[in-house]
Amino acid sequence: WEIDLQDPKDIVQELKAAIEGMAFPFFERFSNLKVARDAKVGNDSWCLGGDTFWHHILVMDMALDDMAHFDEWKKTIKPFYAQQADTRISEISSASGATSL
Repeated sequence: WEIDLQDPKDIVQELKAAIEGMAFPFFERFSNLKVARDAKVGNDSWCLGGDTFWHHILVMDMALDDMAHFDEWKKTIKPFYAQQADTRISEISSASGATSL
């Protein structure tokens, strides 16, 4: 953003309105992690999505304790990215000592 500091009288109100104009609709649309995850999976135009963002889905599914969802979704992405995901899951499992996520 460009701000004219020479005339700051309305700066606070203008910044407040700009931030609210972006933040409120965003958080109304993505009100919780599951909704955000589903938007990314569905390639919502408000999100960066697709195969290359597999790690976002992985982290969200881990936070949601929904690895079954990730395993199903992973079947829809290119093998190159699915292999990367499998490697990362293996690394996380090894580091945490978990037998499953």
